[in-house]
Amino acid sequence: MVLSPEFRLVAACSWIPPSHLELEDSAEITSICAGQLDWQRVLYLVRIYGIQSLVYEVHSRHEAIAVPDAIMTVLKECRKYLVMNSLHRSSKLLRLHGKFRSKDVDIISFK
Repeated sequence: MVLSPEFRLVAACSWIPPSHLELEDSAEITSICAGQLDWQRVLYLVRIYGIQSLVYEVHSRHEAIAVPDAIMTVLKECRKYLVMNSLHRSSKLLRLHGKFRSKDVDIISFK
């Protein structure tokens, strides 16, 4: 099975490697980005797997990688939206937790 470079890039950006693997991971990402990429396909895959924030972080750390400005802008906006949404949901959860606690009802919240 041959994976597209776009999929390989998204897979390589789907984790934060431990420090002893950072150089190897960085070299892999740089190598993939040196070739021809369909950046719209990369965005599509990133959205499907819901890893916009992670991919943005990885690319922000690797300034040597030539990511088109328009793609970084989209990733940054997605990350901003996801962070704001997470904060909003956390706020709601804390309010609910407080209401349950005031009635002596124990709850366990999980994602």
